[in-house]
Amino acid sequence: EDPRVAELTAKLAQAEQERDAARRSAAAPSRAAVDPAAADAANAINDALADLRGSLRACSDEVGVLGVEAPGDSVTVLKDALASAGDQLENARGQLRELKRSLGVS
Repeated sequence: EDPRVAELTAKLAQAEQERDAARRSAAAPSRAAVDPAAADAANAINDALADLRGSLRACSDEVGVLGVEAPGDSVTVLKDALASAGDQLENARGQLRELKRSLGVS
C-alpha cells in the first residue's frame, strides 16, 4: 500500500475530529445563564440611578430659583456641582446599560 494513503487517512481523521468539535461548540449555547441575583442587582441599580436622576433634576430646579433670589458664587458652585453629578450619573447609566446588554438582562 502507498504510504501516502496512510498519511491522508490520518489527516482525514483529524479533519473529521476538528469538524465534530466545531459542530459541538456551535451547538452549545453562546451565553451562559445569567445569575438571577446579578440580574436583580442590575435592575435595582438601574432603579436607584433613575431615582437619583429625578432628585438631581429637582435640585437643579431649586438652585435655579435660588440663583434668581440670591445670585452669588455659592449658587454658581452648586450649579456646577449638580451639572457634574448629572454627567456622572448619565455615564453610570450608560455603563449599566452596556453591562445589562452583555449579561442579556433586559
